[in-house]
Amino acid sequence: MKHCLFVLLFLLVCTGGTAFGRFTPDFSFTDLDGKIYSSTSLQNKPLVLYVGSTFCRNCKVGAPELQKAFMEYKDKGVVFLGLFYMSKRKDIEEFAEKYHLSFPVGKAKSVAKAIRVETIPEAVFISRKGEVVKRLKGKFTRQELLAALEQILQ
Repeated sequence: MKHCLFVLLFLLVCTGGTAFGRFTPDFSFTDLDGKIYSSTSLQNKPLVLYVGSTFCRNCKVGAPELQKAFMEYKDKGVVFLGLFYMSKRKDIEEFAEKYHLSFPVGKAKSVAKAIRVETIPEAVFISRKGEVVKRLKGKFTRQELLAALEQILQ
C-alpha cells in the first residue's frame, strides 16, 4: 500500500495533472520482446495505454478484464500496451504469464510521464486522431472499460 501511495504522489508531482481533449505527446515504448512502439507509429489507431505495476492489487484484479477486452477489440484495430511502472523486467514477465496477457508489455517510466499518468493503475484511451478521450483511474468495472473502448472507436 505504501508503494502505491508513493507512486501516486510521485506521478502527481512529476506530471502536473491530466489533460483531456489534448493530443498525445510524443512517446516511445519498447516491449519485452524488443519491439518499439511510438506515438508516430501508432497514428490513426485507437490506443489503450494501461499503466500498472506488478505489486499493485488493483492491477492484479484488472488484468484478466484487460486481457478479455484485448481479445474482443484487437480485430477492431484497437492497440493495447501494458506499461509497468516501478517493476523489474522479471516481475513484468511473471505478471504477464500469470495473467495470460497477450498484448505487448514492458517498462513504462518515460511513457507514464509523457502521458501524464496520475495513479496506478490508470488506463488512457486515445482516439484514432491521437486525442486523449478517457482515463480510468484505479479499479474500474468491465462496463467502464467497454464504454471507453467504444468511445475511441467512434
